[in-house]
Amino acid sequence: MSRRLGASVRFYILLADARRRRYRAFIEFAGGPNDPAAFAGGLDDEFAALNIEYAAKRGSGRLQSIEAVPLAPGAGKPIARIASREGQRETQLKLPCLQNAEECRFDFEARGPADAPC
Repeated sequence: MSRRLGASVRFYILLADARRRRYRAFIEFAGGPNDPAAFAGGLDDEFAALNIEYAAKRGSGRLQSIEAVPLAPGAGKPIARIASREGQRETQLKLPCLQNAEECRFDFEARGPADAPC
């Protein structure tokens, strides 16, 4: 999907933020200039095209547009290390792509937005 959206992505996670009524996409772009707002808009369009419930909630205002938060280079690596310390084998590591914000134990806010261009 990242190719269709015109970006190269090294790491991402979507956090469902019920309080803000939106998904927040934390993204580590892989090189080159990237526009987080354009990426979020494209992701929003893709989700609406693939899921009529998503489209209906966006159309009615019950769900706000996706917010993209760019992460600093290498921000996704500590998550793998934490999972390994908690008993997951590195060769069998499966990181979530979507998670409720209140259940996420990793502080992505501390790793973004990236100060330097990706």
